[in-house]
Amino acid sequence: MLMRDPRTVAKRSAGLLGIAAAVAFATFTASCGAAGSGGQGGGPGGAAAGEPAGGASGASGIPRVALDGLAGGRRGRGSDGRRNPFRFGAVTRAPVAAPRPSVRPVTPPTRPAIQQVPTSARPAEAVTLKFIGTLDGESVGRVAVLSDDGAVYHGRTGEIVDGRYRIVRIGIESIEVEVVADGRRVTVRVSGS
Repeated sequence: MLMRDPRTVAKRSAGLLGIAAAVAFATFTASCGAAGSGGQGGGPGGAAAGEPAGGASGASGIPRVALDGLAGGRRGRGSDGRRNPFRFGAVTRAPVAAPRPSVRPVTPPTRPAIQQVPTSARPAEAVTLKFIGTLDGESVGRVAVLSDDGAVYHGRTGEIVDGRYRIVRIGIESIEVEVVADGRRVTVRVSGS
């Protein structure tokens, strides 16, 4: 296997690249020079030295631009005076009157009426009754055992206990009583103490 020095390979590649770039530049310059000059001289845009820049050059085929026609008025209005979007023309708008601010009267927000509670109404008395459990007997039926501030009471469905509570229903884990003073019904769960 033949080993070449990397520096020699790099120099040779750079030389070939330089030659290719020079050939491409020469080709580009030759093609642009022939088309740009067109045998007419070296003026801007291929125009001859004595010819104006916008003038017509018959040999190169570049059309002449009529600059005088651009300064004149434009057509673009139809027969009814409105703008035709398919014709060139300036847009004229009718003067717009400045909008007048509308004045609306400001009404203060309304507040909901506050309901007055009579001061003579007493707050509902808290039920301090505790349900201890039940006694079941064939001769007496189901009896609820209750406690209130250390005193123990017992009663069946429909009886009044301690002069304040009527027993409405006796369940396994709770009892429903009615406060005699105001008719409220309260469910008391088993407390065990």
